[in-house]
Amino acid sequence: MKRFSLMILALTALVLVNCTYLPIPLPQEYKLASEKYVNSQVELAMSEQTSSLIDSIRQETQTLISESIDSILAAQGEIQSLVEENRQLQTELQAAMSDQTATLDSQTKRLAEINKLINDINLVQGELIKNIENVPMVTLLTLQKALATYKPQPLQISRPAPPTEKIPAPAPTAKLRASSKTVVPTPEPEPKAVEPEPVQEAETLDMESTTTPDAPVETTN
Repeated sequence: MKRFSLMILALTALVLVNCTYLPIPLPQEYKLASEKYVNSQVELAMSEQTSSLIDSIRQETQTLISESIDSILAAQGEIQSLVEENRQLQTELQAAMSDQTATLDSQTKRLAEINKLINDINLVQGELIKNIENVPMVTLLTLQKALATYKPQPLQISRPAPPTEKIPAPAPTAKLRASSKTVVPTPEPEPKAVEPEPVQEAETLDMESTTTPDAPVETTN
């Protein structure tokens, strides 16, 4: 009996194991329906994923486009400011170059004038050297001696006295007679001719020439 019961238990265990772990044959319609359901779920999931991906890509592209547009506008503003600064610098540079050219022109004119003056001075100097070379040595020695011995003396000038003239007396006023109403003027005395005094002649200047011993004169050939 015990063996029979053990055999029944073993058979039931085998049946349970076969039912749970071994594949059970299903009908064909059920298989097709299950495949359609799985395919529809997969398509739905894929469509949702693609739509979400498309939306995210669209948003990212819009943000990138807006950011690029803003950066382009900012770059355009900076480029315009740089262009204006470049124009201002060009105008300043042109003004500075014009001023520099004007100063250079004035300096060249001044240098030309200075060169002309130097040439004139050289010509005059050459003529003076020629004239000095033509002067005899005796004349040069006497001139040098005279310059060495010359001592200027103060001039004594006597100024003439101012002429004194006699001023005539004023004419007497007319006297009125108390008895008669007519006015009888008194005769005026005739003015005497004033003789001018002789003007003192200015003393002539006598330049006393002082002679000093001849100093030795160094002559250079």
